[in-house]
Amino acid sequence: MRSAVKGLIIAYTVYLACSMLILLPALNILPHRFLQDQYGRQLNTELILFNPFTLALQVREAALSEPDGDPFMAFSYAEVNLSLASLIHASLVLDKVALQDLSVHLRREENGQLNIADFLPADSPDNDKPDAPLPGITIVDLAFSARRIDFTDNSHPQDYSTHIDDFSLAVTNLSTVKEAGQPYRLSANTEGGGLVLWEAEVSLPASQSSGRLQLTNIDLRPAWRFARPWVTFALARGQLDMGFDYTLDWSDALHYTLAGGTLGIRDVSLTPGEDAQLPDTGIALQALNLAGFSADSAPQTATLDSLKIRGLEVSGWSEGSRVSLAEMLLPPPGDAEADSAPEPPTEPAEFDWSLQLKLAEMEQSALHWRSEFTEPALLQVTPLTAELRDVRWPAREPSAFSLSLAINDAAKFDLAGALHAGTGEGDVAFALESLPLAWFAPNLPAVLRAEIGSGEARTAGTVRLEKFLPQTVDADGAVIDFSMRLRGADDALTRWDSVSWTGLDVQPLARSVNLNELHIEGYQ
Repeated sequence: MRSAVKGLIIAYTVYLACSMLILLPALNILPHRFLQDQYGRQLNTELILFNPFTLALQVREAALSEPDGDPFMAFSYAEVNLSLASLIHASLVLDKVALQDLSVHLRREENGQLNIADFLPADSPDNDKPDAPLPGITIVDLAFSARRIDFTDNSHPQDYSTHIDDFSLAVTNLSTVKEAGQPYRLSANTEGGGLVLWEAEVSLPASQSSGRLQLTNIDLRPAWRFARPWVTFALARGQLDMGFDYTLDWSDALHYTLAGGTLGIRDVSLTPGEDAQLPDTGIALQALNLAGFSADSAPQTATLDSLKIRGLEVSGWSEGSRVSLAEMLLPPPGDAEADSAPEPPTEPAEFDWSLQLKLAEMEQSALHWRSEFTEPALLQVTPLTAELRDVRWPAREPSAFSLSLAINDAAKFDLAGALHAGTGEGDVAFALESLPLAWFAPNLPAVLRAEIGSGEARTAGTVRLEKFLPQTVDADGAVIDFSMRLRGADDALTRWDSVSWTGLDVQPLARSVNLNELHIEGYQ
């Protein structure tokens, strides 16, 4: 017994001596040489420590360079703590894995390679081998934090770059052995002050995860900067909020569900690009909100409770064949596209999802449009409101909709009805009030040398649709206080107090028009 105890004491003393006299100096020399010789990168550290009592390896104030000497990565503290429980478990157990205050610059080179490609394993030529099972490992406490993570894409036409600040990841009892889900929390601040928060549970052996992802105050301009070479508009500002609960199972066929989903896009301003000569053109949006989104990949269903648009303002103009909004939003076709032969039509892919939108609303919106077809040239369509209810695909029944607008504080137009999205059948009621006919004077043929002096039109009726085409139009209406005169003349060429009609029945496909009554009053 004494000999055994004495042997253990001697072995432990030798272990401590080797740790202090051999392992510790080696840890502060060999990693630096290895990285320099193998990768051409320089590693600088304040100190690398190994605690023989707790089996903890610590690295303090480390910095790693690129092969060309530029800074690549730095951190203030890293630790890996091997647990004594590994002696009684068939798998590796780590009490702690920590990395603090990381700063790293991830970059894609012009040739498309990542600046960490030299650390990645080479592709295996044999791709038919089944995936090896995950090694048995349990990490009791995983903590990762980064001050800043920079991303640069030198293969991008404009050398795109962005960054993430204050990144943190915390996982408790992360295991490839335990079936029970383990909680984790990931948070990061994006460029522009946004917050990404991901709280969930994950089970690697069961190939399952569930939790919630939340994005708050995400600045949309970095995404626009990435897309800038391929779009013709500029994003002056824009914010995104999003959140949803999810479940994910990749143990067999991929299955996922989403619930409680919300999406908000607010304070958006789209303007023409720097080189575009498009005055009085743009799109502004106060808020677009989606609420109550849910989806299930099996049986492929998706539901959205509400979609609400508030404060949408669209400005633009048309001159000849030019439409400013189209020029702002759509890139001009390239010469190669114009000369290339059209691709043969392909069969549309099958769409097996069932979709439902319970409510869509637009309020406090406006359209400001200038054209050569009206006088005044600028029409202010405001307020503009619309509503759509119970849209399903495949369609089961008609969906109710309505539209209401006013033009230049004078004319008013209302539309309401129901339309079946599958068959195209529906009934629509319309009403137009106080439309000044003088607005359309620029459309009179020049040979008439006449202009509209006054007049207002009103009409109301219904339209019957079949296969999305009007089958019958029934309407009553009138044109009142109308006058037309020659250009430069004071007296009217013709005028009337009222022309009204009732029982107008138009059947466009049958090329049939019937009118019950027509009344003319005060004609001169």
